Amino acid sequence: MEIINTKSLDIWYDQKNLILKDINLSLNTGAIYGLLGKNGSGKTTLMNTLCGVLMSFKGSVKIGKKDFSNSSNQRFIHDSKNQRFFIPDFPMILPYMNSIQFITFLLKTYNSSFTEEQILEISERYNFSQYLYTPMKNLSLGNKKKASIICSIIIDAPILIFDEPLNGLDIQSIDTFLEDLEQLSNNGKCIIISSHLLDIITKITPNIIYITNQKCFQIKLHNNDNIRKVLSDYDQL
Repeated sequence: MEIINTKSLDIWYDQKNLILKDINLSLNTGAIYGLLGKNGSGKTTLMNTLCGVLMSFKGSVKIGKKDFSNSSNQRFIHDSKNQRFFIPDFPMILPYMNSIQFITFLLKTYNSSFTEEQILEISERYNFSQYLYTPMKNLSLGNKKKASIICSIIIDAPILIFDEPLNGLDIQSIDTFLEDLEQLSNNGKCIIISSHLLDIITKITPNIIYITNQKCFQIKLHNNDNIRKVLSDYDQL
């Protein structure tokens, strides 16, 4: 079932210089999408637009049953944000909170049902339980990401968006995270994951969103496809 749709979407910071042009996407529940592109191509710009953070665009963005544009009122945009949970490359923290306070705060913001035992169980899988009472400001980048990832596993949002989530994670946690992504997808979540690690992306999904030359292509890989060759071909379009 479709949960994200964009039509004729142009995005900019300065309207005279478009970052992305004529973006048309149709993304479904129960699927993982690898968001790929060179540095500076516009991946984070697209994610910020889908999350309602960046409103300098024309065209339409539909999230679930909510269709918004750059003229939508702020209340409408705020309400639609509960449909998605976004973990940026450098996760937001609240430095005066410890980790479990931060996790609890985010889950309550999304009105998600949870227990402390559930948080502890997932934390142990990510070797994070010893940091639950550590102030967020004292955590490494990888552990800040783990706190947000724990939220993403529990949170009641149908769309999960991750910007370079593997940066800073240890090998065991990467394996655990990839397993959890598959389970979340099987549970009906729509997942967008940005990464430069092509081999990992192709391991977890054949669904690719590729940004190049201000364009955005939705690609379905097949078993024998060489992803580097496929992307190179799209660079020529």
